[in-house]
Amino acid sequence: MEKGSPEIAIDWIDQIQNRVEEEISTARLDEIRQLLFKKLAKIIFRRNDILSHTLGREEFYKETFTTYKKLTKIGENLKDRTILGMANIRLASASYIREDYKNAARLARKGIRQGVPITEEFLPLKEVLFVILRLEIVAK
Repeated sequence: MEKGSPEIAIDWIDQIQNRVEEEISTARLDEIRQLLFKKLAKIIFRRNDILSHTLGREEFYKETFTTYKKLTKIGENLKDRTILGMANIRLASASYIREDYKNAARLARKGIRQGVPITEEFLPLKEVLFVILRLEIVAK
């Protein structure tokens, strides 16, 4: 099976993101706005996933830091600890790729404390603990 073009996927995601942001700005009910913000967070996460396969280390870190700020704002507005935790996990991953292991370990621990779902399907506990321990050893 042939892979699609990351550039086309990013363009498509950007268009969807712009539409969702427009819907948020015109939504009259808080409940609708909250649902749209959750949808926006998923779109931002997906965009970051695609960029992780297309950008170099420093570019990916800068893009992820921008993503982190957007997701943190959404998570704080919604009081959604999972979004806040996942934002920290994403930045931890980008820090790891950048070889900033101490920061990666700190952000990973913070993400888990904030409420990232640790389940076998989502984020297996054994893997999470192993990665944090390994990061702490490498960071020393």
